[in-house]
Amino acid sequence: MKKLEFIFICLFAIAITACSSDDNGDQPGQTGGDHSYTFTITGPGVNGETFTATVPNQEIYNFYTPIPNSSYMGAYFSLSNGTETIAGNFLKDNNNIRPLGDNSGNNIEDSQLNIIFSHQGQVYTLESISGNCSSERFEVGTEGSTASFKISFTGVFTGGITGTNDPEEYQVTGTVDTKFYQD
Repeated sequence: MKKLEFIFICLFAIAITACSSDDNGDQPGQTGGDHSYTFTITGPGVNGETFTATVPNQEIYNFYTPIPNSSYMGAYFSLSNGTETIAGNFLKDNNNIRPLGDNSGNNIEDSQLNIIFSHQGQVYTLESISGNCSSERFEVGTEGSTASFKISFTGVFTGGITGTNDPEEYQVTGTVDTKFYQD
């Protein structure tokens, strides 16, 4: 049920922001510019491998929305360079970014990250289960439906080679840097 609520929130926010092409020029702070990510993974089959990419400004899904039945606001995003993808949500509670968690309950209470990457001919899928986040920048757009942020994280993720049924633990550290969308 929680996954369906998450998908509904994502689709609703994308629909709202997709209709607002006339307000791109009045965002505060980090308007335009390319997005980037870097993450380092250590675990079974992957020994300290670092993945870094720059993603053109127009090639991102990014929105900011209140989380139903909570005091949290969520910045949802998806960044991909075609080989790796990092996606998820960073939850903001007042001026603090919520820690990483697995959000396996009925309520969304923690930030959540999912990572897909290729390593030595295998595709891996990882999901955060615990960890910390720190924000260097977190700005909300003037319309309140987009965000520009730079957040670093370190945590324990579970997963492994895509299609296997025995998830293992991985240590992941990284940074996600998104800017406001600009036509």
